[in-house]
Amino acid sequence: MTNLIKRLTSHRTHVVLRTGSVESAMSGSGLVEQGASRRLRSGSSRKTVVKRFGVAGPLLIALLALGGCVADPPPSMGNVAPGDASAVVSWRAPVAFPVPIAAYVVTPWIGRVAQTPIRFNSTATTQTVTGLTNGTTYTFTVVAINALGSESTSSGPSSPVTPLAAMFGKAAAGAAHTCATVTGGAVDCWGDNTFGQLGNGTTADSSTPVAVSGLTGATAIDAGADHTCVIMTGGAVDCWGYNFFGQLGNGATTDSSTPVAVSGLTGATAISNGGYHTCALVAGGAVKCWGYNAFGGLGNGTTTGSSTPVAVSGLTGATAMTAGYGHTCAVVTGGVVDCWGYNFFGQLGNGTTTDSLAPVAVSGLAGVTAIDSRGYHTCALAAGGAAKCWGVNADGQLGNGTTTNSPVPVAVV
Repeated sequence: MTNLIKRLTSHRTHVVLRTGSVESAMSGSGLVEQGASRRLRSGSSRKTVVKRFGVAGPLLIALLALGGCVADPPPSMGNVAPGDASAVVSWRAPVAFPVPIAAYVVTPWIGRVAQTPIRFNSTATTQTVTGLTNGTTYTFTVVAINALGSESTSSGPSSPVTPLAAMFGKAAAGAAHTCATVTGGAVDCWGDNTFGQLGNGTTADSSTPVAVSGLTGATAIDAGADHTCVIMTGGAVDCWGYNFFGQLGNGATTDSSTPVAVSGLTGATAISNGGYHTCALVAGGAVKCWGYNAFGGLGNGTTTGSSTPVAVSGLTGATAMTAGYGHTCAVVTGGVVDCWGYNFFGQLGNGTTTDSLAPVAVSGLAGVTAIDSRGYHTCALAAGGAAKCWGVNADGQLGNGTTTNSPVPVAVV
C-alpha cells in the first residue's frame, strides 16, 4: 500500500485519510498534507480526501472510493506445453485491469514448493520458461504487474507438465543445413539459413538446432540443396526455404522461412528432395514432382518447371523413389527401377547419356529393395544385400574400384 501511494503522490497528489489502515500507511510514509477538502463516502466509512490536482489524482481518488487499494484481478491460466528443459506457458490477461499491465511473473512449482520466479517485461501472454529439469513435473502460476508496480493476485495453477530432452528421429541433410524430426513430430534444423531453410522465421544461420515454426506431426523429412520438406500426419506435405524454381510446391516462387503447404497434395507416403526439385510418392503408387525441370526431372514429358505437383507420366506401382540433382528414380513393381531427367553422367542407368523427359528402365536391374540418389549418381540395394551404383564416378562414388563414370549399374566391390 505504501509503495502504491508513494508512486501516486510522486505525481503531485496528496491525500489525508482520517481513519483506517490507509491513513496509517500514508502517515508512516510522511505523505500527509493539510489542505482544502472534499468528502467521499465508501460504504459506511467517511474519508476526507485532500487533493492538490495532478495526473494521478483522479486515479487515487477512485481507488480510495473503492475502499483503499483494491487488488488487481489475476490472469487466467491457459495451456502449457513441455519442451527440452523448458515449457511454453500461456495465460489470458486479467479482465478489467484498472492500470495498464507492464509485466508478468511466472513461478514454476514442484509439488507445493515454489521455484525461482521469472519476470517477463512484456505484455505477451505466451512465454517460454527455460532452465527446467527434464523428467521433473512442474505446474505454473502467473501474476500480473501493473504500470505502477502493483501485483495482481496469483492465477490458479496450470496443468502439470514434464519437460523431456528432445529425441531426434529421422534426419535429412541439405547442401549446408541439416534437419531432424524430434519428439512429438516437431522438427529442429541447424546450419546455413540464407533462404530460410531452417524454417524458424528468420534467415540467420544457427550452429545449434532451432525449432521449425509451428510444425508438429511430421512423420517423414528430406532436404534439398537449400529447402526442406516434411510429410505431415494425414499425408499432406509442408516445405520451406529456397523457392526460386517453385520447389516448395505452393504455387509461388518466393522463398519462405516458415513452412508452407504443398498445393493439392494428399496421401503422400514418401518424400525426396533433389537439388531444386521435390517428388512425393502418393497412395496407389503414383509419383508427383514439382520445381526445377530444365532436364525433365519432373518426368511429365516437358522441360517446364512447375510450382505445384505434376504427375510423372506413365508411372504406376512405385514403392520407393529418390531425387538427385536434376534426375529422379523410382522402384516399381517387381523391384525394377525407372529413372528420368538429367543424364549427362549416365545417372539414369539405361546405357546412354541422353536426358529423358519420362521414365526409362535401368538396365539389368531387378529385385531392388531400396534406392537413393545424391548429386549425379544413384545406388540401389538389390535382393541378397548386393549394392549397385551408376552415374558420375569422379571421386569413386560408385564404389567399384575405379573413377570412371558408368551409364549402367556396377557392383560395389
